[in-house]
This record gives sequence, C-alpha cells and structure tokens, in this order.
Amino acid sequence: MDMKPTTRIEITAADVDKRGYITPARLTQLMILAAMDRNRTEGGGKGPMRENFGAAWMFRRVRMEQFLPIQAGTVLEGFGSGRTMLEAEYVRRGEFRLNGEVAARCDLVMMPVKLKERAKLTPPEVERLYDCPPSNEVEVFPRLPILPDVPYKESRKITEADCDDNAAHFASHSYAGLVCEETGYWDGPYHMMKLLQMDYVKECVTGDIIKIGMLPQGDGFAVQGVHENGKPCFNAYCAYV
Repeated sequence: MDMKPTTRIEITAADVDKRGYITPARLTQLMILAAMDRNRTEGGGKGPMRENFGAAWMFRRVRMEQFLPIQAGTVLEGFGSGRTMLEAEYVRRGEFRLNGEVAARCDLVMMPVKLKERAKLTPPEVERLYDCPPSNEVEVFPRLPILPDVPYKESRKITEADCDDNAAHFASHSYAGLVCEETGYWDGPYHMMKLLQMDYVKECVTGDIIKIGMLPQGDGFAVQGVHENGKPCFNAYCAYV
C-alpha cells in the first residue's frame, strides 16, 4: 500500500496516563491527524472544504489497532494512505511506526458535509479539490451491530471543553475516553488497547446528556451510548491485551 510520510511526533508527559503509556484517545487523535495530513497535502484539507463548499469532514467510524506499547519519550513516524472513494464516503488509513515497525494503525470512514445546511456532499463533487486520483487501496470495514438489552447505567453531560471547533461537536477521539472509563481500562496494571472501533451514529454537541452501557462480548467489550430520547449516539467495541 502506498503509505507516505506525514507527521513526526514525540510523545510527551501530556500524552500518557499515570502509568506512563499513551492514552487510547490521544493515540487515536494523533493517528487521525497523520492520515488527514496527507488528505490536506493532496488538496482536500479543511481550508479548501470550507472555502469551496462551506463543508467539513465528518467521521462515520474509526478502527484503531495498537501493536506496540508507546510511552513518553517515544518518537513516532506518521504515515498516511491515499484515499479510497466510495459511493457516499471516503476511507483513509493512518499509521505510526517505531524504528520501522508498525506500532499502531487507524482506518477512517469519513464523509463531507455542508455545515449550514447539514447536507452531504457527494465524493464526485469533492474530487475537483484533489491534485491526484484516488488510490482505492484501503478497504472499508463494516459497522458494528447495535446490541439490544444493554444496561445504560452511566451518564455523561457534554461540555464545551469536550468539543472540537467543528460545529462544537464532541470530538471523535474523545469517545475513546468514554469507552476506557466504561470498561475499566484505567484499573490495575497497564494493558494495551489492541483493538478499538467507534461508530458515530448521531452526533453530540455541547449540553447533550448521553447514557452509556457496556456488555462483555467475545474477547472484549461492546460499549453503546444513547441520547436522552433513547436514540443511538455511538457504538463501540474494544479489546485489550
């Protein structure tokens, strides 16, 4: 696969938990940046999207895999894939490598949305921004199933500090923190997040209250969030090693 260098990151004390290892939320955020940096250099960055369409990239789902532990002081080399163009969405991949070995990988399914109208743009409309054709090398990964009978025992109010500058939405990587809290990731000794998938069903904004529930599933945990009206907010799965 055609992976091109994008970013070079040194992990600092601000990126890690009390055990000294990078948090899943921060790792996901940095890998999204690595993938989207190539999107920017090819012409589809947030500046041209706003200027030409009044639009932004909205993530539909994210799948992160971690293969090596990452601690403060580690220097990671970031890479990004070319884009895969689907009928209504795009797929990209970001990677971090440590001494030439893949330490973590993140695949993104995203779509362009006009912010004012809340209307989707089609990939053919967006394609004129790019200076190269899509490589179509990253395969799309399926949505997670929404499970019935999940007990929603926790709740969380979304604050302004939780949100990004993209229409004040709860930041995509911040959902990883909710998953970690719900599944006990922070309890006991360090265990690496080997797999984390997050599907974004209905966005959250400042002031929203969501209920969160969890069920053990397979080798990991299914975590789901719903809005106060009971409609799905997000759907996730994680597994530790």
